[in-house]
Formats: sequence, C-alpha cells, structure tokens
Amino acid sequence: MPAPKATYTPHKSRIAGYQTYRQKIPDLIPLRVEYGIDMDGHWFGPCSISEFLEVLMPISTKDLRKTPKRAKFVRAPLSWLEKHICEAFNEQVKKYKLSPNFPFFVSADSTEKGVDVLYRPDGGFKEYQRAGTVTDNIANAEFFDWCNSGLLVEFKRRTEMDPFRTLEEIEKAAEQREGEDKKKPVAFEKCIDDATKIRGQLAMYAMEVFAHQHRLHLFQLLICGSIARFLFWDHSGAIVSDRFDYIKNPGLLVEFLWRYNHMSAAARGLDSTATRANPDEATMFKAAVEEFLANMNNTDHPQRELPNAAETLSPQYPVHKITVNDDTSKESMDILIQRPFFRSHSPIGRGTRAYLAYAIKEHELVFFKDTWRVVHKRLVPERQICADLEAAEIPFVPSVLCGGDVTSNGDYGKTQCLTWAKKLRHLAVGFSELRDFQHHRLVQQLAYPVECAPWSKQFVIAFRDCLAAMDLAMQKCGLVHRDISLGNVMLNASTAAKGVLADWDHSGKMKLSEGEVYQRFRTGTWQFMSVAMLKSPMKSHETLDDFESVFWALLYGAMHRFDHATNGTFDMSIFDEKRSVKLPDGSVAYIGGNGKKVALNDIKTAVRFKSLPLQTLICALAHEWKKYYIIRDEVEGDDTVAAGTGNVQGPPVVDEVSDEPEMPDSELEEEQSPDKPASDIRANYEALRAKLSNPKYWRKIFQDALKQPGWLKDVIPDPYPRGTEKAETRAHQKAAHSTFVSGQEIASRDENDGATRATPPNQT
Repeated sequence: MPAPKATYTPHKSRIAGYQTYRQKIPDLIPLRVEYGIDMDGHWFGPCSISEFLEVLMPISTKDLRKTPKRAKFVRAPLSWLEKHICEAFNEQVKKYKLSPNFPFFVSADSTEKGVDVLYRPDGGFKEYQRAGTVTDNIANAEFFDWCNSGLLVEFKRRTEMDPFRTLEEIEKAAEQREGEDKKKPVAFEKCIDDATKIRGQLAMYAMEVFAHQHRLHLFQLLICGSIARFLFWDHSGAIVSDRFDYIKNPGLLVEFLWRYNHMSAAARGLDSTATRANPDEATMFKAAVEEFLANMNNTDHPQRELPNAAETLSPQYPVHKITVNDDTSKESMDILIQRPFFRSHSPIGRGTRAYLAYAIKEHELVFFKDTWRVVHKRLVPERQICADLEAAEIPFVPSVLCGGDVTSNGDYGKTQCLTWAKKLRHLAVGFSELRDFQHHRLVQQLAYPVECAPWSKQFVIAFRDCLAAMDLAMQKCGLVHRDISLGNVMLNASTAAKGVLADWDHSGKMKLSEGEVYQRFRTGTWQFMSVAMLKSPMKSHETLDDFESVFWALLYGAMHRFDHATNGTFDMSIFDEKRSVKLPDGSVAYIGGNGKKVALNDIKTAVRFKSLPLQTLICALAHEWKKYYIIRDEVEGDDTVAAGTGNVQGPPVVDEVSDEPEMPDSELEEEQSPDKPASDIRANYEALRAKLSNPKYWRKIFQDALKQPGWLKDVIPDPYPRGTEKAETRAHQKAAHSTFVSGQEIASRDENDGATRATPPNQT
C-alpha cells in the first residue's frame, strides 16, 4: 500500500522570502506595486470607527473626557502639494494642542544630515517618553528618522486616491456578480494600479518601522483629500477603519490623536522588554564591538570576518538592553544590541532580525535572533526544536544559549489582527491569508555567514557539514529543514572550519498522515527552491527538495564569491525567475524553475571555476539533478502548475547511523551501490528517487570533492552585485571580456585526474 500523502496549499513568492537574494531591485514606483500585491489579502476592513477606537486604542475615561472639542482642519485646495497639506495639518495640530506628548514633523524638510533615508512618509509624530523628554540623544525632535518615529501620516491630494472600498462599494460590487462568483467575497482593496501603489507605500513604511524599532504593532493615519482612515498594523496584517470626512467631522480624528497621546507605551506598540541602554551599558557595548572589529582586521592573528559588522555601531540606531528568558532552563540572559545586520523585507510574517549582541554577564559577543513564529498546532517553536536537536546530539547545528517565546508583553506578544478581525464587524474578506504569530527570541553562539569563507574549500566544508546535520536530524528526530538557503548555511567561529545549519523554524516532521497540513500556505527562500517546487505550487515538500536546494545555494554562493569565467550563456536571473498563474480554483500562485532546469544541462560548459575540485563538484551535482528531471518528466510529465505527486516519506530508513561527521568510505560506497537494472521505467524512477533522497549519497559526493587536490585561494569581488539594476548588464560585460577555458582543456585535465590544473585567467 502506498504511503499516505500530506496535503499542502500553494507556496507563495512572498517578498520576505524573495528580496534578500534578489539580483535586481526595481525602482521605487514598481517596488511599491510589488509590496501592494504582496499585501493582498492582509487588509481587514472596513472596521467601524467606534470599534477601532474603543478596542484598539484604549485609554482611561478620565483622559478621554479631556479630548479637545473645538478643533478644526483646513480643506486643502487641489493645487496644494502633499507637503503643503502636511504643513497645514501640522499648524492645526499645534493650534489646538491635539498632540501634547508627541511633536509633529514634516519629513520633506526634516531629515537630519547623515541619516540614510531612501523613502519616507509625508509626516508623523515623534515618539517621546511619558515624561515629555526625547527618548534618546536626538538633538532636534523635528528631524525625521525611522528609529524614533511613532505615528506616521500619509497624505494624498484627492479623495479618489483612497486605496480601499467603502462598505457601500463592496455591497454594490457583490450585487453585480453572477453565478459562482456571487459566493466569493468582494475584496476590500480597490483593484486599480494607483490604489495598489498607495497600499504598497503604506506597507513599506510599516516595514521600516518594524525593522528599525522594537515594536509589537503600530498605527498609521491615511488622509486622502477630505477623508481619513485609521490603520493598525502587526505581523499578521493591517486592520483598516471605515473612512470619514475629517473636515466635516473633525471630532473622530481629534479623538484618534488624543487617544494615541494618552495610550500606554505598550498599547502604542512599544516592546516593554527592550529598553534604551544607559550610558555605561552603551559604552560597554561599543568597546566590545570595537575590540571585535580590531581583531577581525588584525593581520597577525586574524579571526573570521563578519560582513558589515562595523555597521552594528551605526549612530542612527540607539543601543538597547533586552532580557531574554529561556523556555527550557527558565533562566534569563541580559544582552545589548544596536543595529541588526539582517532584517526582514516585509511588514508581515516572521519579521526576523539578526544582531551581533553582547551578553553582559557572560562578557562575550553572541548572535541574537528576534522573530515572530507562526502559531500552529503542528509547528514546534524553534527553541524547542534546537533543544531536541541538542538532546539527540545532532552535530553542526546552532549552540543555543537562551531563548523562547516572549510572554512578558502579555497579549501584545502575539499578533492581534486575527483575534480582533473576528470580533470586528463589516469585514469584507475572509481569513484564508491570515496567520497568528508569536514573538520569539534566540541567543546563540556566534556563527558566520558561509559567504565569508576565505576560500572555496572551506565554503564546501560548510555545506558538507550541513548535509550531515540534515542526515542525522532526519534519522534521529524525524525532521526536515524545509528552508535550505545560503543564509542558513553558516560557519563556526573556530579557524578549524565547521559548518552550522541554522534557522530550523520552518522545519517539520518527515511523515504526515493523510490530510495533515502544516499551514494554509508555505513560504521559503525563492532563489534556492527546487525546480519541482517552483514549477508546481501545490507540490508537497520532500527531502529531495531540501537536497536540491543545497545545490542551488552552493551554486549561487560560488558564483558570487569565487573566481570563475563564463561563456556568456549562464544568466543569474534564473534564481529570480517567477511569473503569476491562476489555479483551477481561481487563486493566484507564482511559478518558476524553467531557467534552472535549462541551467542543469548547460552548467558544465557555461561556467568554469578556477578551483578544479569546486568545478568538479558543481558539475557532478548538476548531472545528478539533470538525470532526475529527465526521467521524472518521462514518468510524470511536465507538472507545471499541477499538483505534486510526491510524498513526504523521506529517505529509506538506514539501520545504523554514525554520529561522526566523516563516515567510512566503505559504508558510503555500499549505500550508493548501483541499483539492479529494471525493465519498468517507473521502477527506475522510484529507485533513483530513493537514492537521491538518501543524505549519505550526497555526503559521499561532497567528501570525494574535498579529498581532491587543487583547491585554491580563489575569493574575488562579487561579479554580480545584488540590489542594482545594472548588475545583469555588468555581469554580461564581464563574461564577454573573459577568456574562457576551452572544453578541450577541461577534458584534458579531467583525464589527468587533477594532476595538472589549467587555470582560467581572471575576468576583466
């Protein structure tokens, strides 16, 4: 009887899982559109104004009675620019003393010199302490910066620019529907390009606040012509109020501003577990980081390089002290942090930030991860997963010092959108896209991105060790990682390099019962997903997909880090390739993978790495996946957009598994012995799947490559700098001027088994 299959819903190409390794970042306006599309299904409204104010912005009756009664706002002429509307609004706020605790700023005129701001809202209110003093050492409270801004305000000149439907518009659109469409909810969002851009703009501002501050949620104010809306954001989405004419009915806007000024810091969204460090603590943190940087740059006794480590001390970011409680030992750890070296690129989802932190009591630098985990009965918190891996003595995984759920913020430690959205009336859409998240933190021993490997052999060692971690986690704990990416493959701090497989928060058990599902939808790192996953959004995640992701992460990192030449046919855009498709049920999903599939055929002739063992390894891995997709297409056909047929049973059970990272060649050779010839192509296909699902098979390939002579010190400046529109053009120009290693030279050196190495010239 075949094993039961797990049920999954489509993977989504979320910006959070796409932006970090994206080759080219579009210009600002197209980027707003992308964020607007990414947020579809995460706007909840129209919420009644009274419920928004009473439920989401609680204050005492005493404070509420003091709300100003005679305030008025000026109707802006259509000829005014948004800056002028913002300035007029500021004058009215000051005149009627509507914000006694938080001064208003007009950001167009108030960005402090030296503060890096690529985009900014029209205006907003600075965040002050309740005593009325500035929260840190900002000299002028009127200056705008993301780290110290509270309530942000966005102005649009015309009422028609409101990006959301009213309740009347929703009901009218529903009446005009026919047939089966009549049963489907009408979207709250307006489906026009300008509305999508504006929603994307709001999302990008929320993202920046979450990335720069220690916030659990935040508020926004949107003003379009004479109408206004209130917004409440957390990592699940945004609740949006109904709109109203704030010129004719200024009392609602006055009450909103007054409530914001008199809410507790926790109700405004500030994280009570993160406090501004005192001067002595800030000095202590700076000294520890400066010593680390000095050692990193010491040529006599160099330590491993941590890219962008110097940015930790960015003066734009205040130093914070955080107490992290451990769910396992029930002990706690006090740490100091400043600027994150990694941040999420989405206002919704996990919102992960990674920091170089200083443990006060332990007097050492550590790694700190601040994230929001998905709340689901079948998803285990990462702290518990790490404890299970440690108990099973799994090597090459992070050494966790402290961590767990953040519970000291009470109800605010968990996202509120889903809870309140179910209570609030007049919601136009369902909850299929909404998930609950719980604030979660981890403190680990310091590890380094694999991209800082000083030569390609150490780079490959990290991947070899991560395969060992995957192998033993499968066998001993029944876990599949499910998010193999370049950022999750790391190196330890020791000069005797060892790999570390990090970020187990996406992991899940290998075997699911029929009908079981982890979440309503899945995310991952798009650039490293398998061809099968990219081509079939409904495919279930298998161990095979993780092993293929190892290959794509290895190739991507090697192309960016190590000396090579190309013949001009290899295109780095294969990692970003995606397009939207409509599924049979009418929902939209993203697919890709065609370019990757072609690259499997071309990689041997298209790219030549200067280090021969690296070249041999990449070609060997590409050859295995090329064979797999040839026979897979014969058996299953091209399943683009179709539901996947694979199960999640994982590799065959191995009777004995060694805990040692290096396994005897005899054992490995025995396990990868060729299968007996089969007359049936289906049998050959299943046999191939079983072989490629075995982590020991891949570990053998990596170990063989590491034993080869000819590894070089081959680090070069990144020939494909990420995040620029010109990256692809520059890459093609370099390829065109490169002297390419001929196929004859490669064949000759292969015959000599690497005894002589033909070194391709450096790219110009």
